[in-house]
Amino acid sequence: MTTCIDGSFEALVAHTLLSHVDDPIVVLREAARLVRSGGMIGIFDGDYASLTFGHADSDKGQAYDNAVVSGVVTSPRVMRQMPRLVEAAELQLVTTFPYILAEIGKPIFGHQLLNPSADCYPKPAS
Repeated sequence: MTTCIDGSFEALVAHTLLSHVDDPIVVLREAARLVRSGGMIGIFDGDYASLTFGHADSDKGQAYDNAVVSGVVTSPRVMRQMPRLVEAAELQLVTTFPYILAEIGKPIFGHQLLNPSADCYPKPAS
């Protein structure tokens, strides 16, 4: 819980936050409290249960996948639960953008997201 008063913000962004907390609904309810009526909450996170690394030995690859997810993420399936969580927080789901980020042969996670001209961003309507 924060010390901010109810409705302090017009918008709030939770960027790769919900997958790292024990109880995502607590965070969503706090976000709902902090945002003014009619405000927006942007949630950007991943389906870390689908995270996979390529490895010549599939058993080792699976072990590496599991080690990374269990060491970094608390709720790897939180995005799969988002419609239910949004409803439980008494929020309204306005839209979703289901993108897949695939990096092949690059050692830098999320490198594509750092490039503002990357093809992974939605294009503005013309």
